[in-house]
Amino acid sequence: MPEFQEIYQQNEQDLVVLGINLEQSPGEIQEFISQLKVTYPILLDTDGLVSRLYKVIQLPNTYFIDRQGILRVRHIGFLSSDQFQEYLDKVGVSE
Repeated sequence: MPEFQEIYQQNEQDLVVLGINLEQSPGEIQEFISQLKVTYPILLDTDGLVSRLYKVIQLPNTYFIDRQGILRVRHIGFLSSDQFQEYLDKVGVSE
């Protein structure tokens, strides 16, 4: 999440970052994002609908969608810095 926060702050005009929290209460997630100083939007998937639609079976999942709305990369698991940059390049966002 810190890398997402950093890239979000650097590219606010060119990049949309959304976090999706699965099945936790707003209070639980608010404490977590406050500790990490996250400023990008965190959506609440309290009923698991989004996770079912995107077939999330393991966390974390990261999706890189280009400006045309085409899913370019789905990454399951944690991202290395190199992977993160590679995927940003694939959707036309660079640091």
